[in-house]
Amino acid sequence: GFYMPPRTGQVKVENGFPDEQRPIRFEQPFAIARSEITLAQYRTFATETKRPAAPCDEVALRTWINPGFTQNADHPVVCITPLDADAYAVWLGARTQRVYRVASETEWGYAGERVGELKRVASAARAVAPAGTRSTEVEADSEIEVTGIDGNAAEIVADCWRTTLDRTPTDGRPHVYQHYCDARVVKGGGWRDGDNETNTSLRRPLGPKTASSSVSFRVTARAELTRQD
Repeated sequence: GFYMPPRTGQVKVENGFPDEQRPIRFEQPFAIARSEITLAQYRTFATETKRPAAPCDEVALRTWINPGFTQNADHPVVCITPLDADAYAVWLGARTQRVYRVASETEWGYAGERVGELKRVASAARAVAPAGTRSTEVEADSEIEVTGIDGNAAEIVADCWRTTLDRTPTDGRPHVYQHYCDARVVKGGGWRDGDNETNTSLRRPLGPKTASSSVSFRVTARAELTRQD
């Protein structure tokens, strides 16, 4: 499911440091996925489109099908490249007659800000199992019913990587170049990150064809973006 924020307003996106913040105003409400895209959801997409699985973590035979640890259908899909994530959003839009895309850095940051201080559940998950993700079907992290912002998997966002936020659009859209990103932004921490890396302000680059077993993604849709055929 998706959550539609009831209001717009000023929010801040951090660049990993408290003194690097940028006010953003959402002029239109948007819907954000309640959780990361699950293994079951991505499997349906990959089966229908016959999309090949990308190599993951530079380990032979490791892909989203076999990320190196056991996953259930409701775990967040990992070992996905930014290009895979984009293709999923296009496929979902064609299926539902809406226009989806991978969440922008600002949208993801807004959800993280609403969630509030992180609960460090990544550490708790590691205490239960030696490695790997947990179910997305857990108690929501806040009143907005968003799960997974807290460190289950880091998440690919739609923005092209820049070390600063000076070109980030002020209306929640992603910062993208006209044709191609040399790297995309990954937000938050994943199951194998330390406690000091499990926070919503953390951002790092990821190559467009690179996949990691601790990185997933989620999608968003602006309220006004419905497909017109």
